[in-house]
Order: sequence, then structure tokens, then C-alpha cells
Amino acid sequence: MQSVKYKKLVLGLWAASIIPCFFFKNSQILYWYILLLTSVNMGMITFLTFKRESISLPFTFLNIIQVLIFFKLFILLNHLQGTPHFSYETPPVIADWIKFTGTHIINAIDLIDIKDLYYFNYHQPVVHKSFFAGIVLLLMYIMVNLFIFKIIFNLINKNDFMITHAGGIKLLRFGGLIISIAAVSIYAWKNHWHLKTYILWYMDNLIFTLDTADIARIFDLRSIPEYQGRGITGLSLFFRFIIFTYIVVLGNNIYLFLIKKGRTVEKLAHICESSQYPVDKRIEAIKGLEKYGKAARPAIPCLIRNLAETSHNLRYAASDALDKIDPLWPEHQLAEKAVPALIKALKSSDKSVCISVIKTLGKIGEPAQNAVLGLISMLSNEHGDIRLISAEAIKGIGHPAIPMIIRGLIREKDNSDIMISILEEIDPDWQENEDAVREINRIAEIMAGSSGPEQISAALALEKIKPKSETLVPHLLKVLNDNAVRINAVRILGYIGENAKQAAGKLVYLLADSDEKFRHIALETLEKIHPQWQNSDAAVKAAVEFIESLVQGAESEFQEPEKALAAIGNTTIPHLIKALVNTDKNLQNTAKQTLKNINPAWPKTDEALTMVPWLSKALSHENWYIRISAANVLGTMGTGAIKASAFLVRGLADTNKNVRSAFKKALDRVMVRNEALLNNDNDNSNEKTDSYWPAIESNQEDIIKLIKDLEENRVSSRLAALKSLSRLSPPRLEAVPHLIITLADSDREVRINALQVLEHTDRNWKQHEYISKIIPLFIEAIADPSTRSPFALPYEALKTIGTGAIKHLLPLLADKNKAAANAAGPVLEQIDTKWHQSREAQRAVPVLAQKLGDKDWYVRKAAADVLGKIGPGAVKAVSGLVSGLSDKNKIVRESFKEAMDKILLKK
Repeated sequence: MQSVKYKKLVLGLWAASIIPCFFFKNSQILYWYILLLTSVNMGMITFLTFKRESISLPFTFLNIIQVLIFFKLFILLNHLQGTPHFSYETPPVIADWIKFTGTHIINAIDLIDIKDLYYFNYHQPVVHKSFFAGIVLLLMYIMVNLFIFKIIFNLINKNDFMITHAGGIKLLRFGGLIISIAAVSIYAWKNHWHLKTYILWYMDNLIFTLDTADIARIFDLRSIPEYQGRGITGLSLFFRFIIFTYIVVLGNNIYLFLIKKGRTVEKLAHICESSQYPVDKRIEAIKGLEKYGKAARPAIPCLIRNLAETSHNLRYAASDALDKIDPLWPEHQLAEKAVPALIKALKSSDKSVCISVIKTLGKIGEPAQNAVLGLISMLSNEHGDIRLISAEAIKGIGHPAIPMIIRGLIREKDNSDIMISILEEIDPDWQENEDAVREINRIAEIMAGSSGPEQISAALALEKIKPKSETLVPHLLKVLNDNAVRINAVRILGYIGENAKQAAGKLVYLLADSDEKFRHIALETLEKIHPQWQNSDAAVKAAVEFIESLVQGAESEFQEPEKALAAIGNTTIPHLIKALVNTDKNLQNTAKQTLKNINPAWPKTDEALTMVPWLSKALSHENWYIRISAANVLGTMGTGAIKASAFLVRGLADTNKNVRSAFKKALDRVMVRNEALLNNDNDNSNEKTDSYWPAIESNQEDIIKLIKDLEENRVSSRLAALKSLSRLSPPRLEAVPHLIITLADSDREVRINALQVLEHTDRNWKQHEYISKIIPLFIEAIADPSTRSPFALPYEALKTIGTGAIKHLLPLLADKNKAAANAAGPVLEQIDTKWHQSREAQRAVPVLAQKLGDKDWYVRKAAADVLGKIGPGAVKAVSGLVSGLSDKNKIVRESFKEAMDKILLKK
């Protein structure tokens, strides 16, 4: 009521203030009175423009009064000072001053100067000409502009369509600008405008549009350019309109910021959040905040907290206001301030409140990371839609949620699968996240440093995570002997994979555990973390300990060492062989039985054959029992121990009768023609092989003595033995293999005599079956001179054998032993530079063709290369080469194709 009286009083005072202007005689006093009144009114108009949103009656009345005052001021200014301020042909009358004032008001309303475009310029009986008169006119223009803009701003801010479709309108404005620029450019091109004219057109229209108060017109600071044609006039109008819309938007933002709508954002925010106000008042306050637009951003936290209210209308109004104030409000830094209240609201029993809060947290995203644990707990909610929305909200929070989700895996075991799937959707490589690594390590520390339910929960969480980081390995190793979590620990190591290779040494010992299931898991994990673990130093070390434990029996710390040895496999064979060559008979028996358990055919394995050099060295051990044991093992290996034959021959002269007997028996097995003799002692050997040497009968002591003499250090002794062999009649064919070996003697005279004896003993000695056995040994000695070999100059022996060695050397070019393969090549070139054209080379083709199917790619490639060098003579191998064209190895395929080209004479 008081405000109404106040408004009436103000209106009355304003009405009274104008009375002196029209009823008092023109004088200096009236002149200064009007100037003072104009100053006050303009101040009030400006204040009311930016103080209140609506166009009130006092504001409109004040503008009308001020127009009349400006009218009187123009008359008074001319009356008191005359022509210095205005020019006219005849003294103006009241009608002239009305026309003068009205014309300028119309010009002020014409914000984009349409009159100028269409030349609507009326004859003016009165024209201002002084600077002061221009200032007065400018004030009137400003007053009219303020009133017009206030009308426009009110229409925009109260129009729901304009607010709702602000984005579309913005797009239309931009599109209009592009269209106008394109249209003007086309017009300028068609009418041959100069660049200067083109640029000036834009400048003129921009100035005309921006100068809404017509300052340039009032002070005659511009000339109106003439652009011919109706088309350009229309384009000018369209362009000015588009520019004016940008001015209106900018002005409206400033207007909204300045007026504060009668109540500040802070006041409205307080009302909308306070429970002391009724719901309808709070909704009204929210609507008030909407009108502020972006200026209401400080109220975002209050509006967000309203999303947790029980009133559906209040939540809806707050959500709508947030989207209108700032469509990107979830990304605003102020949104984070509302998170604590939203977290608290998650405990509400009202389902609709929970859903609203969860959705809001998901929209807020990263700043809501503290709500992750609360959202995780909602994954167990009885309502399926809440569980689903909670999962989506956690995904919305994104990467900051990762460590909290990992932490929640311990607390929410029942929802671990859902949480892992959420992690995968947030980031497929989430385990590489720095925070994730830290949390996973923390869980591993709990697993290693606690006990009871907490330890088990941590173990289960890690098992679900399936970690890849090697930093967990030390923690997992600590619990390998903890019955509560050891199975989990071993599985987790398997998930880590090869990054957990350092744990292989510990896992090997678990293979001797009494729990079969646990042993199986440990074995699977070993295969994952170290595919070659059976050949590792850790496996070797463990195998030695397992072998020792077999002797200890019940006193051993390992419960099932034989199971562990079987799992390690052939890698343990060399160490068990060493156990066979031992003075401890119990250990020998245990090792023998264990070898049978590992592999019944162990004497034929590659691992066993690698021990031949070591066993050969053991043949000269100072302990006679050791020598006998080594000979027995070599005899068990049979023909595979041919490399030890020279050392066994030397042992036939041992001073110990038992040793000589053992060496002779071993030689019989190593060089026996009839494999049945070997099978008598090794039931597991069923492989039939060709003999290396003819059998030596027990009554051939003379031959044995001469053969032994060929190994004497003194050259004279070796020459004497050769002389004796040459005199034997009939020639003794048993000596041929030993004479072939002597071709590699260090003394030239010995080599010459050995050749002579060979020619005397057997003219076809180069076709002797032993040649194919001894050539690889010669090549091996050439390939690795550092090895202990009975052959002094194997190179000389091969040259003596000559072309007969080609068919035996060629397969060595594709041997698995790369050193031997590399050594065979130069020897071939020395024997015959055209070896690939020889008949001997063609005889080697079947053996090389078999190597085309070898499991090692480099062997297959080498075989193809040799066949290619042989050329057309290797045509029988073409079918094997054709099959190899589909080899999975690109290098092999290319070698096969190149070989076929050479064989089939493609050029």
C-alpha cells in the first residue's frame, strides 16, 4: 500500500515539474531549470532502465515527460541564443519544432537506419548546427534507445520460445551472417566492384548498425554512400538486421547482469534451497534464477541440491532451471559443491529421490568421484532400475572412479563382476592407470600383511582384477605358503603372465606339494609366466634339490619330489645322469628309477646325449668306480654315445681289470652291429640303428693292442702300429674305422701311412659305412676347436676322403648345429669347387628332401638353399618344395620358391 502511495507521489512530482516549462516565460532561469530537470530525468531513466526488469508506468511516463522537455529545450535554446544553434529559412513556429522533434525521435527509433537505405529524408524547416544542440539531440536519442532496447530485452527474456530454442536461434543468426556475406560477394562480383568498394560497403553498414544513437549523423561525421540497385539495398538491410541481432544478444546479457531482476542471485538461491519457504515460493525463486541465464551460475550448487528434494515439482523445476542457466552445468566447477549433499541423499528411502540423485551424480561426472563408494553400494539395491542407473552413473564419473571401484571390490564381493565390467567400459586399459596401479598394490599389501576375512577378500578381489603389473609379485611370493590364499596367489601370478617371471623359482618347488590340484595350478602358472621354465636355472637348481630329497626319503622337506621331477621333465635328465655317476649306490638306484619315471626312453633323448662329453671326461676320473659308472651309462645310451668311442678305446688299457671289462662292454653296446645286444640291457630301447663299428671279438687282443697304439702320444709308436697293421695277412677289416680316424692325425707321415694301410686293407674304404658316422664328428671338431676332440687335423682327413665325403657333407649344411653347418661349406669348396654338379651331390638329395619338413625353420631354409645350388640334379625334391610353398614362415617360403626356380631352370 505504501509503495502505491510512493509511486503516485513520484508521478505527481514529475507532472508538477513540467508545468514551469510550458507556463513560465522564456528566460535564463527557465533555461537552467530545464537543463537541471533534464539531467535529473536522464539519471532516473538510466537508473530505472537497469534497476527493474519490467517497463513500469512511471518509467514510461518519465520518458514521455522528457520528450516534452526536450521539445521545450529546443525552443528555448533558439529563443535565447538564436542562429548559433539552429539554421532555418524562416523563423520556426511551433509546428516546425514539433516536426523537428518528431523526425529525430523517428530517427532514434530507426536503429538500423532503414530510412537512409531507402532515402526517406523529409525536408527539415529547422536544422541543428551547434555542438551543444547536437549534445541535446544525442541525449534524446540515448533516451529513446534505452526505452526501445528495454522493450526488446523484455520481449526476449519473457519469451519461452526464445529461451528454449536459444541454440537454434544462434545457429540461424550465424547462418544468416554467412548467407549475407556470400550474397554480397556474389553481387559485388557480378557488378564488378573494386576491392575498396567491397570493403567500404561492409564498413559503412557496420558503422550504421553499431551507431544506434546516430552520433555520426548528429555531428555530421559521415556521408551516406550510394550503392545502386534494389538488390544491394535489400542485402544491406538483411546484413544490418543480422548484425543488429548480435548487438541485441550482447546488450541483453549486459542488461541482465546489471538489473539483477529486483532480487539478487544470492537471495533467490537462498529462497529456493531453504525449507522455511513453501514449495511454490521455492519454485518461483527457481524460475527467477532461470531468467538470469548464465548470470545465475553461482546458484548451481543450490539448484543441484534441490534435485535431492522429495517434491517432484521442485526437482523438476531445479533440473529445468539448471539446463536453461547453463546446459553444461555438470561440468561447472560449482557443481562439485553439491556432491556431499547428494551423497547423503543416496540413503533416502524414497526411490524417486534415489534415482534423481544417482542421475545427477552421473551428469556431474568427474567432480562426483567421492560418491563412487555410495554408488557401488547401490549396485546391491533391490530395485533393478536403480542398480542399472547406478552402474551408468559410475561410468559417467569416468577415470576418477577407477581407484574407488577397485577399493570397492573388497567390500562388495557379490558385485565384483559388474564392477570389473564397469572398469572395462571406462577404460579398456584401466590397469595402466596410475591410480589403479596404486590401489591394486594396496590390495596386494592387504593380502600379504593381514589374515582372516580381510586377507581372503583382498585375494578374491585381486583374482577378479586379473592384474598385469609385476609390482605385485613380491607381495604374492610372501603368501605362497599361506594355506588360506596360496591358490589365489598362484592364479594371480598366472594372470600377471611373463611379467611375473621372477616368481618361477619359487613356483617350481610347489610342484612337489602333496595337493594334486595345487600342483596342477602351479604348473599352469609356470607355463604362463615362463614358457621355457623347464630349461631355466631355477628348474635345474630345484631338480638337484628334488634328487637329493629322493635319497632322504621321509626326512625330506618335499612331499612329492618325484612328481616335481616328472613335471620338470627331460631337463632333469643331465642331473640325474650325474647322480648315476656317483659312489653313492642308493643315489644311483634312486636316479635310475626316477629317470624311468620321467621318460622310459631317456637314453635316447637329446638331453641325455648332451652328457656324452661330460661322461667321456668322467672315463678318466681317478676313482675307478666313477669310471665304471660313466662307462655303464654310455653303454646304456648305445650308438648315441659314438662320440665317446675314442675315449672308451683308450680305457681298454686301464690298469683296473673291472674298468677294462666295463669299457669293453660299453664299446660293444656303442659299436654293436646287432642291436639285440643293447636291448638285452635296455628293455626300453626299441629303436633299430645302423652300427658304427664292427664287433670286436674277445680273442682279438693283438688287434686291440695295435689300435691302442694308434692313440699313443709318440709318433714312432703310431708309425710302428701302422706298419704292423700293413703286414697282417689277410688284412683285418676291423681296423678300417681306426685307420680313418688316424687320417686326422697331427703328423703328416702318420697320415700318409694310414692312407697306405687303408688302401692295402680295403680298396673301397671310402664307401665304408663308418665314413657317414665319422664325417659329422670331423665337421664338429672343425666348427668348434675349443672342444676336447681326439681329432688333431680333421680338415686333412676330409680332404683325403675327397669327393666321397660330399654326400655326407651336404646334409650337414642343413644341420641343426649351425656351427657344423657353417664349417661344412668351406670344406666342400676345398674338396671340389663344382661339388653341386657331382653325382655325389645328387645322392644326398633324398636326405636333404627329408629336412624340408624339419620342425626348425632355419633347417628347412638351409635344405632348400642346398637343393637350389644342386639345381636340376635335385628334381626329385620338387614335390617337397611345392609343399613348402605354404610354409607359415615367409623366409622359408621365399627360399623354397627360389630353389624351385633354380631346379626347374627358370631364368
